[in-house]
Amino acid sequence: MRRTLSVGVVVGSVILAACSGGSDDPVPFVPSGDPSTTPPVAQPNALEAALQQATGVPWAVDIDPASGLASFAKPLGALRLDTSAAVFLARFPAVFGAAAGELTALREETDAEDGTKVSVLEQRIDKVLVETTTMAAHFGADGTLTSVQGHGFRPATAATAARTEADARAAAAAASGSVADGSAVLTYLPHPAAAPKSARLAYAVRVRQGTASAAVYFVDATDGTVLAIRNDLVAAEGSGVGASGFTHRFAVTQSGTAPAPVTFSLESPDRAYPGNLKVIDVSGGSITGPAITSPKADEWLLGVSDARRGQAVDAYGYAIAAMKYYSARFRQNSYDNAGGRIDILVHDSGDNYNAAGGFIDGGRPVMLFTDGVTAKSYKTLATAPDVVGHELGHLIQVSQLGKKTQGAFEGQSIEEGLADVFGTLFEMSLGAGDPSTVGEAAITGGVRNLKDPALCDKTFGGPCPVDVDDGAMKSKDPHIPSTIVSHAFYLAAFGGENAKLKIAITDPISTKQAEDLYFETVKKCYQAGATYKALAQCQVERAKAKGIPFQPIACAWAAVKVVTVEDAKKRYNVSCDGAVSCEGKTNGFYCAPDVFARKATSYKCQGGKVESQDTCMACVEYHADRSKQNCSK
Repeated sequence: MRRTLSVGVVVGSVILAACSGGSDDPVPFVPSGDPSTTPPVAQPNALEAALQQATGVPWAVDIDPASGLASFAKPLGALRLDTSAAVFLARFPAVFGAAAGELTALREETDAEDGTKVSVLEQRIDKVLVETTTMAAHFGADGTLTSVQGHGFRPATAATAARTEADARAAAAAASGSVADGSAVLTYLPHPAAAPKSARLAYAVRVRQGTASAAVYFVDATDGTVLAIRNDLVAAEGSGVGASGFTHRFAVTQSGTAPAPVTFSLESPDRAYPGNLKVIDVSGGSITGPAITSPKADEWLLGVSDARRGQAVDAYGYAIAAMKYYSARFRQNSYDNAGGRIDILVHDSGDNYNAAGGFIDGGRPVMLFTDGVTAKSYKTLATAPDVVGHELGHLIQVSQLGKKTQGAFEGQSIEEGLADVFGTLFEMSLGAGDPSTVGEAAITGGVRNLKDPALCDKTFGGPCPVDVDDGAMKSKDPHIPSTIVSHAFYLAAFGGENAKLKIAITDPISTKQAEDLYFETVKKCYQAGATYKALAQCQVERAKAKGIPFQPIACAWAAVKVVTVEDAKKRYNVSCDGAVSCEGKTNGFYCAPDVFARKATSYKCQGGKVESQDTCMACVEYHADRSKQNCSK
């Protein structure tokens, strides 16, 4: 659970309360991560050397081991581009994978608060989109390039298709056993074969599977083989045995006026919420039917079991609450930030016990929930607010990528991890649930454990990995390695210790800072073809730009072995030995629980450095971005 903080007294930004029962004259303490420390000097790798020779500025480059291209690149000196980011990056096809004329701006955003800018680019080879990958160039407020995330690919096959759309549909139908009645579009698919730097020209053929789900089959445009299969909906194991027992209050749509017959629809009236919602019962086989209706505004699906009517109400009520949370906290109105409508499909006929969020039928946003499993005491997934928040998180993330899901497995697990993060943050906003688990409202102990991934439910594929070297990383279900992202989040936001590497986060960031940083991560760091390391490096950079303490962020990623302890020291000059830090903090007294001695440490920050510290049994603090709570006993 989250550590709690007791009340201090504030005058301006100086905190007057500190340890109770400690020394009156704490011993001065020099923190790890002192900016005066000079990081060790390392020899540049080949990509770093190439960029330095061309720009005159040293670089730090993370190399994608599969392709040999740059997954994350950071100039270590001031660098102003003499042209657009697209043109600059295309000058280095051996570094970033894209050639001249292939990169175009997908979107550009400037942060109104700090003035930083991000330019997100997509790659098209001979006007054909390269699937599931984007690149992002980040700029500081002064216009200098601060980092580049992601890389492009080179074509492995001819630019002209040897096979026709009809050939591709037939191949997809044969492989799926279903009718390939959807779209068939030419695309370049990065293919991890003999030449991992390359992308193959392929048809993306949509094939319907089941009532409300579909898959995309990528058929090689040269020889007609199926290269890859991607589900259109992103599944998230949940929990559920019927209704939650919680009474939701929400707006519905009314048709007719008494004394004439009146009908109520489980559909939000226009502009009642940040986005429109419509609940459809798909148990009859149709996914395009009307909203669930009733002659009463407070009873739904009359004549059926409580579990069935409860699922529709829970899904609708929690989806409304999740939308309101995103709008109030992040100014994000629905999945597209334009109030777009989402259809909530309940009682799907799928065989799997799960929930899903994604786009079907060429871009229709849906959240889908199957029934519970009474024999196993599993409630419907819709009864767990963190699962509903998870699915809305998927829609926002996938919308961020142009309504396209991640193609590579690592990107899929990142998407699942980020969805768990926002499901957890949403559930916390309700004052409900346990932030260390996902789906605990529907199944005892939840299906995934963010605090201790080894405790992920075995029925749903657990245990989950605690770091990238864990054997559980071999799972073919992206939900399992998603704990690389969510465990790093938990350590950074709640503190604690990684079970294997024993890296302890004794001074986590606040809930507000976690919300700000992770929404910033989705908007500015999350992209097609995302990797753990590129996401981590970008997130630390965003924390620095937003004035959020970055030591716990860097060390949390080090705990799951996405970055090394040495890299955290080299790049960010922070130490992950469990010491407290004042980086990014205002002047005053702070509390940091000692995860080993189970006591509270009080330390005084002055000018970004630890001026003094003391250890005691109780500690109080109060400052702008933390709530007044009891710290430790």
